[in-house]
Amino acid sequence: MPVLAFDLRDPARQRRLQVRSDSGDKPSDYRRLSPFHPETRTIVGEIYEDLAAHSIFDGLLFHDDAYLSDREDSHPAALAFYRTRGLPRTIAEIRADPTALQRWTRLKTRALIDFTRALADRVRVYQPQIKTARNLYAQVVQAPESESWFAQSLPEFVQSYDFTALMAMPYMEGADSPDAWLGQLLDRVAALPGGLDKTIFELQSRDWRNNIDIPTATLVSQMEMLLHKGGRHIGYYPEDFIRNHPALPAFMRGISRNDYPFLP
Repeated sequence: MPVLAFDLRDPARQRRLQVRSDSGDKPSDYRRLSPFHPETRTIVGEIYEDLAAHSIFDGLLFHDDAYLSDREDSHPAALAFYRTRGLPRTIAEIRADPTALQRWTRLKTRALIDFTRALADRVRVYQPQIKTARNLYAQVVQAPESESWFAQSLPEFVQSYDFTALMAMPYMEGADSPDAWLGQLLDRVAALPGGLDKTIFELQSRDWRNNIDIPTATLVSQMEMLLHKGGRHIGYYPEDFIRNHPALPAFMRGISRNDYPFLP
């Protein structure tokens, strides 16, 4: 489910609630609503509540639109929130002070986690059994200092959700050696206590740079490599069942507990 990226019917309302950058740049991808505005929290919370009241499901995966860059959010509601936490009045002032910048980054990371947990609580009124997961960008694991670029943190995610869906997508990241890149990513997760137990390595089954499928055999090989190195949970995206990619039954060897690593 999206967390912030909702298109509202009223364009003026969309502009009024949208995440803002102090640089004045428009968002390059998702059009997100500010999580600091109470109206956003009401709108999104009611969507989640309606979903839970009218369907049955076992889990929530919070999508990768739940991020704030190192120049976001400068919405007036966000600036007011920062001031209540003792931060300077403007993002320019915050960015000019390394200590304030670090506090601001951690504050945004925590604010997004708190928002998603509040959404999960609204769902649990109707679906008390659900588990939660949240997408995490690989750069945050590879370079922890990049938390400021996304307001995301692997240690915080491991503590806050049942699972972290780590976007282990080497082609999207332009890795020269996908297998080596995946191995290094797993090593970093393994260095965090409990990291492997609560991290899903989410592989990509399509290379969006040239819009071609990743061969099924390659996906199986990547899965087996991650499992051999100690990975516990493997996933992939997208699942193109219409074109049968990844192709069964060859794919079963990599993902089915009946086929890999062995039957008891």
